Amino acid sequence: MAGITRSDFILQDGVPHFIETNSNPGLSSESIVPKQVRAAGMTLAEFFDALVKSLCLKIVSFFLEAEDFQNKTIQNEKASIPWII
Repeated sequence: MAGITRSDFILQDGVPHFIETNSNPGLSSESIVPKQVRAAGMTLAEFFDALVKSLCLKIVSFFLEAEDFQNKTIQNEKASIPWII
């Protein structure tokens, strides 16, 4: 999963059992994510800034790869059809 999630487990006889993944975990000051962010030495604003920047880079990368794929496909089609210039 990408972004912010929280996965819950329970231990039974020392064996972890998966319960659920919450894709929208709480963000109150007592919730786990803000505590983890503070423990990492960041503010929530810094954390979300980094998260948004990371998402933007992924989006740009996706479109650049798609454009590169499209250009290669067009070049291959031109190479296989000699009368297309």
